[in-house]
Amino acid sequence: MTTVIEPSARDAAAETLRSALLEIATNNDNALPPAAIVEAARDEDSPLHQYFEWDDAIASEAYRIIQARGLIRRVRLTVIREARGTKVVDVAVTRQFQSRPSMRKAELGYESVDAIMSDEEKRAEMLAQAKKELRAIQKRYAELAELAPIWSAIDQVKP
Repeated sequence: MTTVIEPSARDAAAETLRSALLEIATNNDNALPPAAIVEAARDEDSPLHQYFEWDDAIASEAYRIIQARGLIRRVRLTVIREARGTKVVDVAVTRQFQSRPSMRKAELGYESVDAIMSDEEKRAEMLAQAKKELRAIQKRYAELAELAPIWSAIDQVKP
């Protein structure tokens, strides 16, 4: 007996959102500026239109940019890795789009994790940012001796 799993309405909505954002990124040299999302969503026929507050008495353009950033953070990517030489599979869910420090500085917004991970320079930038954030967490929780193995592991990560 074969079981068919139909996607839920939530799955379909998530895929529609993902596709719309990927199309905007494609049209912007793989960058995903929140302002471009708002602009695309202005069209009432856009699948993104429903996610925004269009009444200017309630929301300003700045608020719509915040809404666009929230949409970007909602899109997830499932990463499946098989450990070499074993039958162990690791499944992780992460954001589909990330914002590197240089992207934020240039106000370019976000780009897909695939684009970042496939480019050595971009990947190094993300790693440096992750280590910086982990150091801040380490500083905040340094007194927790139970976390010492984690701090040691962070120290072993090559730049």
